[in-house]
Amino acid sequence: MTSEADCKALHDKVLAPVPALHAVEQQSESQAEAGVCGVRRVCLCGAGHGSHVMAALMASKGIRVSIFATRPQHVQRFAEDGLEISAVFPSESRTVTGRASMVTTDPEAAAEGADLVILCLPTFLHDSVLRAVVPFLRPETPVGAIGGG
Repeated sequence: MTSEADCKALHDKVLAPVPALHAVEQQSESQAEAGVCGVRRVCLCGAGHGSHVMAALMASKGIRVSIFATRPQHVQRFAEDGLEISAVFPSESRTVTGRASMVTTDPEAAAEGADLVILCLPTFLHDSVLRAVVPFLRPETPVGAIGGG
């Protein structure tokens, strides 16, 4: 589980200013069926703290989240938890829990049917991860990034 300090730092510096993530946090479960802005399936690339928090938020609202991990040990770590992901938001005294639909090192499986792809890994990995994932995306699928490292 991600530590409270890590979650607070990520929330305050990265997630708090992102309006789309506020929309995910605020929507009801019935709204989740239609997705956020039509997004029902998200592929998160990277298995670190950023993906951890985003996966918990999105999955808790019914969005299908797949995680493309670049290292097999990350897949194993998630599998040990049964793909359940929790994120703690100390400033709001709450914990959000959701379940990823998959965590895999297979870019095709992770990207299948994604309405949105978000890179949550160090910027020096963006090129190689994009080369792995983009061939399996629909041409209209948006790709975004939260830079790091």
